[in-house]
Amino acid sequence: MATNSQIPENPESKSQEEQNPLAIVPSAADNSHWSPSLSFDLYRIDAWGGPYFTVNSSGNVAVRPHGKATLPHQEIDLLKIVKKVSDTKPDCGLGLQLLLIVRLPDVLKNRLESLQGAFDLAIRSHDYGSHHQGVYPMKCNQDRFVVEDIVKFGSPFRFGLEAGSKPGLILAMSCLCKGNPDALLICNGFKDLEYISLALFARKLALKTVIVLEQEEELDLVVDFSQKLGVRPVIGVRAKLKTKHSGHFGSTSGEKGKAQTHTARIRVELPRRLSSPVQDEVGLW
Repeated sequence: MATNSQIPENPESKSQEEQNPLAIVPSAADNSHWSPSLSFDLYRIDAWGGPYFTVNSSGNVAVRPHGKATLPHQEIDLLKIVKKVSDTKPDCGLGLQLLLIVRLPDVLKNRLESLQGAFDLAIRSHDYGSHHQGVYPMKCNQDRFVVEDIVKFGSPFRFGLEAGSKPGLILAMSCLCKGNPDALLICNGFKDLEYISLALFARKLALKTVIVLEQEEELDLVVDFSQKLGVRPVIGVRAKLKTKHSGHFGSTSGEKGKAQTHTARIRVELPRRLSSPVQDEVGLW
């Protein structure tokens, strides 16, 4: 007979805060002792919002758009924004109804600069002979304003986009035409003939387009259609590695990985399918 060796905890042995986390919130009678610093600690602002969000001296949530470099007069009080927007026009407001989306492009710009700075520091520290060139996966947020800002703010770093759907690919092509000509357009995901034709048209628009193969059958589609369009495609290969990793997606790593090609198959199939004269018309990435 199996027995449970764990001894049940005695509720009385726990502190009041452990039994009821809300017990640390003071009652209305204790509000005179409340302070913005207690609000900061209670809502753990620094854990999820630092260094871009804080609690100001008025006890309101404030945005620091430039992170740690934000000057005191540059902080944005979110409550004041909501009040200005929702107040009626006779009260000098905009008379808009809630809910609202508040866009903070300076935060996005600062994050891109911080990310690039971290890679640049590592490259210098290790005497790496090349450069870092990132791409933004559009599935995270396909909002046009967000994507356009990323292309604009990432232009000095040749920051590109990654699209895994036909609508996303169309948006990426539109935005990157106004960005850095050296920025990458990475084409991932399921690829039918329509998707591949869009990617090849992007190549015709002089965008640095890389079609990442996930299935062996996609190679024939890319090669055949590129020859019809007279475009030299650049092809990437998503390899299925034998090594496994832990974490949330650990169960689908290694040999169990989906939508990937075994490295052994890559070594055999690519040279065979890219035999002359096709191999001179395809670039590998």
